[in-house]
Amino acid sequence: MASHRTVDRLNVNGATEYLLAKIIANLAEPPDVVIMDGRFSFSPGMRFIAVRGGDSRSISIASASIEAKIRRDAILDEFDLLYPGYGFKRNKGYGTLEHRESIGRIGPSPVHRRSFAPLRDMACREDLFVGHEDR
Repeated sequence: MASHRTVDRLNVNGATEYLLAKIIANLAEPPDVVIMDGRFSFSPGMRFIAVRGGDSRSISIASASIEAKIRRDAILDEFDLLYPGYGFKRNKGYGTLEHRESIGRIGPSPVHRRSFAPLRDMACREDLFVGHEDR
C-alpha cells in the first residue's frame, strides 16, 4: 500500500508503478503476466495487461480488489480513532459531502493527500492549511 506522502509525491499512476516494481522485485519467481484493474501509462518490463473495469471481468482482479478494500477499511477505521471529526469510518476515505465539509471546518488531517483534487482546490482558501501543517 502506498502512503499519502508517496501518492502526493509520485501521483496515483507513479505510486502504483513504484509499488508494482517493488512487489515484482521481492518475488522469488517473476510472474508470466501482471494483470491489473485500471488504465496505466507504464509498463513493468514484462507482459502487462491493464483491464478497465477489471474487477467485474477477472476473478483474480476481483479477489485482489476485495483484499485491498478490507485492508484499506481497517486502516481507515484506525484513522477514524486517530483523527475524529472526518468520518473516515463512515465514508471509508471517499470524498463525500460530509467529509469535504469536515475538512473545510477543521482543516486537513496529516493523512489527507494534498494532491487530491477536492483538497487541492480547497487549498485556494488561504486559511485552510494554516496551523494544520504539522498535525
